[in-house]
Amino acid sequence: MVIQYEWDYECDLNLEDKECIEGVEMTFGKEGTDPGDYLYIYEHKKSEADQVKLETAQAYDKVGETAHLEGNIKKAQAIM
Repeated sequence: MVIQYEWDYECDLNLEDKECIEGVEMTFGKEGTDPGDYLYIYEHKKSEADQVKLETAQAYDKVGETAHLEGNIKKAQAIM
């Protein structure tokens, strides 16, 4: 079995970073639990498209936070 998994741990994969090892253990289990035959751990460089998707999602979330507010039709007409 081969596992590919994107995780949220920040670590330098070029170093023997203790946080990386702890992150792997918290995600897949301690040494000897055999979560898969191979675990590929690599950094995924975010593309410009990924950044645009993130910014769009954040903008929609911000708009959604105000959805419960009642509008002011006079103010809206004055602005338009």
